[in-house]
Amino acid sequence: MPDAGAGLADAFASLAVEPPSSSRPSTNTGQSRSNGAVDSEEGREHALAPWMEGLKRRKDDTRHPLALLDEELDAFVTWTRPTNAEHQLRLLAFRCFQTLVKAVWPSATCELFGSMATGLYLPDGDFDVVIFDSRLMATPSVSLLRTLRDVLLRAGFAQPSDVRLVENAKVPLVKFRSTRKFGSFDFDVSFNSPKGPMGARESLRLLEELERKEAGNRQRARMMILLLKVLLAHAGLNEVRYGGLGGLSIFCMGVSDTFPSSLLGKTALDVLSFFTKYARTFDYRNHTITTANGGGIIQKSDWLPRTEAKRAQLSIVHPVDPQRDLSSGSYEWDAIHELLFASTRTLLAYALGRGDLARPDPTRSALADAGIVVSPSMLERRRSNEQLIASGELKTLAETWDPVSLGLVPTAQYASPAQLAYQHNQRFGFGTYYLTPSTPFYPHAPTPYYYAQSTYHYAAQRQATNTASPSSHPGASARTLSQQGAELQAHSQASPPLAYLNNTIEFRSTP
Repeated sequence: MPDAGAGLADAFASLAVEPPSSSRPSTNTGQSRSNGAVDSEEGREHALAPWMEGLKRRKDDTRHPLALLDEELDAFVTWTRPTNAEHQLRLLAFRCFQTLVKAVWPSATCELFGSMATGLYLPDGDFDVVIFDSRLMATPSVSLLRTLRDVLLRAGFAQPSDVRLVENAKVPLVKFRSTRKFGSFDFDVSFNSPKGPMGARESLRLLEELERKEAGNRQRARMMILLLKVLLAHAGLNEVRYGGLGGLSIFCMGVSDTFPSSLLGKTALDVLSFFTKYARTFDYRNHTITTANGGGIIQKSDWLPRTEAKRAQLSIVHPVDPQRDLSSGSYEWDAIHELLFASTRTLLAYALGRGDLARPDPTRSALADAGIVVSPSMLERRRSNEQLIASGELKTLAETWDPVSLGLVPTAQYASPAQLAYQHNQRFGFGTYYLTPSTPFYPHAPTPYYYAQSTYHYAAQRQATNTASPSSHPGASARTLSQQGAELQAHSQASPPLAYLNNTIEFRSTP
């Protein structure tokens, strides 16, 4: 309907496409057709913007560019949205991870947060998981993460080259990719850190609040969030640890503006309004984004220290911790802002028919021209999902896999906080208790805690000197030294022993 599209264009006819100031440096997003980043071949087009393939457009399509952009945006959301089968596939992988964690720490629970919890994840999005266990609160997070790393490798859930500990972060975590058997998904896992799940619950509440305010707002916010995620991911500006914008910051940008009701149902104008706001008109020096009361802006000087309030940088009130600036770590904000500006300029030129895009080719992707293109990892993830769904192997594995019965991992011995404190005061460090991955051969039920000189460890140290005494250390049974030595030898031959480090486990090679 060309007439309808032309009518929608009037709302943006007065917007300038050129930079607002001659002092603004030129920006090259690396996505324009002229520099060869995206050629005109149909196969290349579909690789960068696979949602275009289903539109079946012809070069003689005479619809207004806004109508074409409307159609492409709907196709983009449809393509990026996970299918029910893909979502179930992810839940199966998460179920396998839960099984592994419960096998080691029986009272632990695993909770998803981030985009997996809100449903706003890209095809190659990772799993943000926090493991909660009140009985592990007194154990150092780094020790738990190292134990988890060893358990992942021992159980075949990940390969050594795909596991990395991030110990110096504000929230220490282990990053890994599961093996092909478990779906090849990326995980970020931490222990007993409540803010992530709290943020996810607040995000879901905000989406519900938006939808109650006006039907359709949730879907519109979802579109803005996905567009920003794809744009920033392709430019490498989506990781907070590298100065980019994290998922929660992008979410807050998407929901803080509830959009004028006059634009309801006009997808292209929604997107142009959103991008123009954050690229051109938002006063970053004086305003802060907040999600409170349905979203909006507040004066930056009202809540930030004077030195921080003067910076012309994105500022967001943390939804869970209102005293914290969520985007304070995004030190690459200038690059992010330039990227937003360049993308907005391209989208406006396309929609308003200006410059080189006065008569755009309807078979070309406006989003790809603006730098919103899929990564090879997204395409590979989709292909991998199809294969996993067709084979049904992960479903079978999630229903039958038991790492304990397979002898892959043991169950940890819990220590109380008082026992941990006692051990620390006695300078025993991390207590060691050797145990095979299968059922313990200890003649009596083990107590919940052992000192550094446990029965087997003590026997190993004293075997040569023949000085072991059944009453010289806690937990020792009335057995002769020869019996202890024989058990220790049989134990070491059965399988590689494990060293219990309080509530953690360290795998050790058999000599």
